[in-house]
Amino acid sequence: MLSRNLFRSSRSFSSFKYRFFRNNLIYYTLAFGCCGAAYSYINYKRDPESSRKQRIKSIQDAFSKPKEFNGVSRPQECEEIFEKFPKSIVVLFDQPQTGKSLLLSEIESKIYPRKSLRIDIKPDLKETVNQFKSDSELEAFEVLKWFKFITKAIQNDESKEKHYIIVDGIEKVPNQIQEYFWKYLWDLFKNNAAEVLIALNDASLAKYAYSFGEPEIQSLYPLSKDNYLKILSNIEGYDFREVSTIYEEVGPNLEYSFEMMKNKEKAHTFLEHKKQEIQGKLQNLLAKNPDLRKDLSHSISLINQSRPLGDIFAATVLAKELKDLGLAQEYLNGSVRFRNQYVLKVVQETLKKL
Repeated sequence: MLSRNLFRSSRSFSSFKYRFFRNNLIYYTLAFGCCGAAYSYINYKRDPESSRKQRIKSIQDAFSKPKEFNGVSRPQECEEIFEKFPKSIVVLFDQPQTGKSLLLSEIESKIYPRKSLRIDIKPDLKETVNQFKSDSELEAFEVLKWFKFITKAIQNDESKEKHYIIVDGIEKVPNQIQEYFWKYLWDLFKNNAAEVLIALNDASLAKYAYSFGEPEIQSLYPLSKDNYLKILSNIEGYDFREVSTIYEEVGPNLEYSFEMMKNKEKAHTFLEHKKQEIQGKLQNLLAKNPDLRKDLSHSISLINQSRPLGDIFAATVLAKELKDLGLAQEYLNGSVRFRNQYVLKVVQETLKKL
């Protein structure tokens, strides 16, 4: 009886601790955020005035810098983005290597001579906050102070015209400070300080944008073969015949062509290596979980012209496994589709042989 009571007491105390920390987690988070904001403001004020002015000036110069674009134009996407700008922040969402960064450059060129600031997120956060050259460096943890410099650069602009903030690679921002980035960008829009355009390829992150408001979502239209070839034609290792083969086998995604040229391989050799890689991943998956074969076969049987890369419900085990293996990509409507038409083709062939 004593041991049972002790067990109950211990379990009750553990439950209490869990509830306590769970219920107070939000307060810890808010406290951390408030402390961070306070530290950022104090630390901002501690900087010599000349240093602050110089950093603000460097950001203003980046806003005003002429932006040129000589690449493949995507006029339809540009027109739609400019129509969406006044309504909300714009999230440009699509698969990796579909030309989002190139479109951002075209948007910049169309904004000019109005003022725009392109923020390219780097894997190293310190490199990100120091991309606009200044006499002194910021540390990685001084993100909030960096935001304040950007805000001051906009506020101190005598022209008082609308500014544009363009962000590329927000997936590289560490998870623990994603909230601060998104909140800052939303505040810029809501305070009428800037129009905001964010490019990303992570569906969960695109959905996270809805935590702060109602973003306008923009996707890309598939590249024509001519435009696909034009984009790649100035890259080292380009070969018209080899790249054309990749386009025919894979589709308008640039990813495989970039990888083939980087590896200095012929299209046939490259695709054969990819085929072996895809087959190995699929065989291991079905060996580990044979029940998924039926689900996979059913999903492939539903493919048609309106759903050429499939349409698997994101909440299923199959969808998660295919995403984890890099064979599929999630979209905002809760749909998971095969990464490209070559992946789908190899999956179909492999299932027939199993």
